[in-house]
Amino acid sequence: MGVIGRFFNLKDIFDRLNKEYFEGAISTKITWGRNVRNGRRYIRFGSYTEKDNIIRIHPSLDRQDIPLYFIESIVYHEILHKIVGAKILNGRRRVHTSEFKKLERRFKDHERAREWEKKKVWSIPL
Repeated sequence: MGVIGRFFNLKDIFDRLNKEYFEGAISTKITWGRNVRNGRRYIRFGSYTEKDNIIRIHPSLDRQDIPLYFIESIVYHEILHKIVGAKILNGRRRVHTSEFKKLERRFKDHERAREWEKKKVWSIPL
């Protein structure tokens, strides 16, 4: 699918967030992912793969009724995965550490995006 969807240009979103929050220091690829059914009743909104240095955003989010701030929150979240990485704590791999969560709350629309997710995520067709 690339970076340009029907409603959102992921490269533009990434570049804007990179500049605003990270002084343009983040170098990674971003793309819409594949629309795959994996038997789950939910979708993974985004992912970051360290090996390929790529952020993938689920294509079901490329919809007119999804707010830009929600897409931005997902991209910001995945950028943090690149920055923070995984930590081994008590023998277990952790990705959403207290450090990660603290940085995540820096996103200007963090609370707004979480509230929208709680109210509306069930209405996104898989």
